[in-house]
Amino acid sequence: MRKVLIFLFIVLSYFSGVLFRFHQGIKVVVVNESGQELHDLGVKVETAGPRFGIPDLRRNRKATVYLRSTRKSHINLEFADESGNRIVRPIIFYAAGGECGSVSVTVRPGGGVDTPGVLNASCWKGWFDFN
Repeated sequence: MRKVLIFLFIVLSYFSGVLFRFHQGIKVVVVNESGQELHDLGVKVETAGPRFGIPDLRRNRKATVYLRSTRKSHINLEFADESGNRIVRPIIFYAAGGECGSVSVTVRPGGGVDTPGVLNASCWKGWFDFN
């Protein structure tokens, strides 16, 4: 009986993590490999969605943002380089409303951005996806 209770606890813990992760929406990880600090960094749901701000991101650091798209849209990364130039780059070309998944974005020197452009639509890692 004790083994059954332990098993049920593990299964319920896992599925509660999956449900919580689904509720968080899209996970965007931004890695700064540009060689300079990025200012006024944000992830924006276009065209009329919210902008999720990230504090200044020092070089060789990463930041994570969770966002929810309420309708089909695309998602942009916005930032200013050390010279103050405003840069906007698309990172997800299509995100459906209420979608859950993750994408990793790397900012390169000169304002270049490496991204797959599509969402990895999997949230089955549950609690393990919050690192």
